[in-house]
Amino acid sequence: MNQAGGYFGKKVEYKGYKFDSTKEADFFRHFIEDTGLKYKVHPSFELIPKFEVYDGLLNIRSMKYTPDFVIYDSESNLKHVLDIKNSFKAPYGIDTAASNRFKLFAKKYQIPVEVIVPRTHDFRMKVVGTTKKFEPIILDDLGYDLRAVIESHYE
Repeated sequence: MNQAGGYFGKKVEYKGYKFDSTKEADFFRHFIEDTGLKYKVHPSFELIPKFEVYDGLLNIRSMKYTPDFVIYDSESNLKHVLDIKNSFKAPYGIDTAASNRFKLFAKKYQIPVEVIVPRTHDFRMKVVGTTKKFEPIILDDLGYDLRAVIESHYE
């Protein structure tokens, strides 16, 4: 692994991927890499397209969201959209800008972002920005069905 300084941790290069932190790289190695899951690392999704104001006098840039990992089901539909954080709270976790991107993503793509806080042998997952309180759930693999987890969480 090749490491260089990063904003919230050390940037890590592993198997041709550039991860934002060692936590992100470790999550990939332990929970994604050898599972046979269909995935992408840092794919980009448009949230708001570029648009004009003042009859074309100004262009406003598009807004994109780049999750850390996306897991696809067997029909190539989004199954898990994962954002790796150090905690669920700011400043080391979910700030207002990230929370707003998660909401815009969920509205446009009709699947919530799962915030993941990795631990040594498992991880905590939480969906943020919901109208009902969603307590973190401890999981040890990505084989779960998010919709079923949410349904059972709110029973």
